[in-house]
Amino acid sequence: MKKTKILIKVIVTVTMGMLLLPGCANDNNEDNSRFDLEGIWTENVGWNSSITTHIFSFDNWKQTNTASAYLDKRIVSIDNTSDYFIYRENDADGFNPGKYGKVYWIEPINGSAYYCMIAYGKNTIDEAVNAPITSLVTTAPDTGGCGGFSWSKIRKQ
Repeated sequence: MKKTKILIKVIVTVTMGMLLLPGCANDNNEDNSRFDLEGIWTENVGWNSSITTHIFSFDNWKQTNTASAYLDKRIVSIDNTSDYFIYRENDADGFNPGKYGKVYWIEPINGSAYYCMIAYGKNTIDEAVNAPITSLVTTAPDTGGCGGFSWSKIRKQ
C-alpha cells in the first residue's frame, strides 16, 4: 500500500511539472479541446493577431518591422474556467526578455472578443498567475475595466 501511494505521488509530481514546461500550453480545466481565442483576429487598432494554444502574436507589426519579432509571446498555461492565459516573452524582447505575463479575455460573442493584459514583466509563472487583479471589470469593455483602460477588442477573421 505504501509503495502505491509513493508511486501515485511521483506520477502526480511528474505530471504537474510537465504541465508547466514553457511552450506547452495546458488547461487547468483539463479541456484542451477548446481555447476561445484561437484563430486570426483583427484588433480594434487595425492590426491582426494570431492566437493559438502556443503563441500570441501581433502579425501586422512583424510584417512592417522586422525587429519586432520579439512580439511573439509563448503561451505556457491556459485556464478556460477563469478565462486567462499565462505567456512568456521571447528572449529577444527589448523590455521583458523571458518574463511572464497574464491576459484575461471575455468570451467571444458574434465573432468579437476582448482581452486585457493585467500582468507583465513577472519573473516566474507563479508570479504571473498570482498577480493582483485591480480594476478588472467586464461589463463595459469598450470604455474601461482593464486597469483604467478599455479592453482590446478583437474580431475573428
